Amino acid sequence: EEDPSLVVTSNVFPVSEYLDRLEEERSLIASKGFEPYFHIVAFFYDFVRQIGGDAGPARGSAGGSLYAYLLSITKVDPLRHNCLFERFLSEDRIDLPDIDMDFSTSTRDALEEMVKDRWGKEKIVHIGTYSRLKTKSGIDAIARATGYSIPANDGSLKQYSKRGLELIFTDAQAPQDARGVDELESLREDEKFEQFYLQHSDWFDAYVIPLYETIVGKGKHAAGAVILPEHPDELLPIEYRKGLVMTQFKDRYTELRGFPKFDFLVIDGADVL
Repeated sequence: EEDPSLVVTSNVFPVSEYLDRLEEERSLIASKGFEPYFHIVAFFYDFVRQIGGDAGPARGSAGGSLYAYLLSITKVDPLRHNCLFERFLSEDRIDLPDIDMDFSTSTRDALEEMVKDRWGKEKIVHIGTYSRLKTKSGIDAIARATGYSIPANDGSLKQYSKRGLELIFTDAQAPQDARGVDELESLREDEKFEQFYLQHSDWFDAYVIPLYETIVGKGKHAAGAVILPEHPDELLPIEYRKGLVMTQFKDRYTELRGFPKFDFLVIDGADVL
C-alpha cells in the first residue's frame, strides 16, 4: 500500500517512480561507499536547523539527487524539476561527491566548533593550496627576477591569449596535471602571441618555459576541509601553519586517497539579512 505522505508530495509523478529512482540512487551510492558522506552532510544541516542557524540549500549538481532531497540536504524535488542524478554521480564517474554548503559567518563558526568537538580538533584538516607561475603574471615576475627588459611599446604581450601561451608551454617541464593535458590538446596557435614569442624566444626558452607552473606560494582552501578517522600524521602528508593543520595535497589528491572534502562556504551579508 502506498504511503499517503508520499502521495501528497508526488502530485506529478506516481510514487512508484520515486521509489524506483530512490533505489537506483541508493544502490549506486552504496556500491561506491558514499553513504557516510551523505549522512555526515545531512548531520551538518540537522545541527544548523537545531541551533536556528542560517544556511542555504546545497548547491550544484547535488540538486539532481532524490537521496539528498529526502535527507533534507537539498530543497528541490529532482523529479518534479527534471534534474538528472547522472550529472551528480554515475557509475563511470570516479570523483567523490562534492556538495557545496552555504552558511552565514556565525553559523559556519558554530558548525566548525561542533565538528571539532565531535571528531577531535586534530582530525579536522584544512585543504592546502598552491599558487603557480601563470601566463602574464608569470612572465612579468620572471622578467623582473632576471632583469629582462620587455619594451614598453611591445604591445604583443598585452594582446596574447592565454590559450596561445599555454600551447607554447606544452613541452615545459612542469606537472602535466597542473596544466590540464586535455585542454592543451585542443589549443590553437595564437598569432599575436607567436609574434611576441619569436621576438623573445631565447629568453623564453632559457627562463620562462622551465619555470612555468613552478610553485611560488602556499595557501589555504577558502572553505574545504577533511575529517579523518585517525591522526593525520598516519594518513596524509601535512604541515602545521599559523596554528592550522593543513594537507600538503591539493583537494583532488586528498580525494584520490579516499578522503572527501567538505566545503563550509560563507554567504557574504547573510548575518545582516
